[in-house]
Amino acid sequence: MWKQFDLVEVGIPIPSEENGCKVVLTTRDKGIFGPMQAHAIEVRVLSEDESWEFFKNIVGGVIHSKDIEHLAKDVAKECRNLPLAIKNSWRIYVWC
Repeated sequence: MWKQFDLVEVGIPIPSEENGCKVVLTTRDKGIFGPMQAHAIEVRVLSEDESWEFFKNIVGGVIHSKDIEHLAKDVAKECRNLPLAIKNSWRIYVWC
């Protein structure tokens, strides 16, 4: 997320006890969430080795193929050691 926006304006209900909604947003700019009354949870960046191990754990044995391993390492690096990016990136690359 790069700038503050109105949840209702984009069609997302404001989370409440009544509707049971929860919204997860990610950003590197902590200042964005203040005006949105959001609860911030800091996620640390993984080391390069931790990133590769995490990526392998998520994707599974398919990345041990000689044809795929170098591509998988490129994808893991492209995620800049960010756990959420790593967790979600494999779906894009494996299924396309």
